[in-house]
Amino acid sequence: RRFAQFYERDESLIESMVIFISNGLKSQEGILIITTQAHGSAMRAGLALAGVEISSAIDQQQLVFLNAEEVLNSFMLEGMPQHERFFKYVGECLEGLCLVHSKVRAFGEMVNILWNQDNQEAALELEKLWNISRLLV
Repeated sequence: RRFAQFYERDESLIESMVIFISNGLKSQEGILIITTQAHGSAMRAGLALAGVEISSAIDQQQLVFLNAEEVLNSFMLEGMPQHERFFKYVGECLEGLCLVHSKVRAFGEMVNILWNQDNQEAALELEKLWNISRLLV
């Protein structure tokens, strides 16, 4: 299950993500969150306020938080996502979660980052890769 969220205020995104992650944890699903540092910190704070044991979920390999900028740097080359690098990095994360959990939820802000950098071509290509990866795991 992949989550797309359109929002005008960061608070709306964080509220939606706390619900998305909390529901996944309650359903014993694996969860991959690839987000900016600021949003990741806000999500963790919101989850803590909601009573979610974040460190326990991470230790049990149910919840994975990754930094969106670092992940992007791992597979971008000359302004475009490289398929092999994407599937090696992100695909391996998804596969690892799928080995432990029958269902996996994923949210990533990388397409948004590329779009905001006026790299729409790369953003659209990355969206295609996300859709392909969903079919592979």
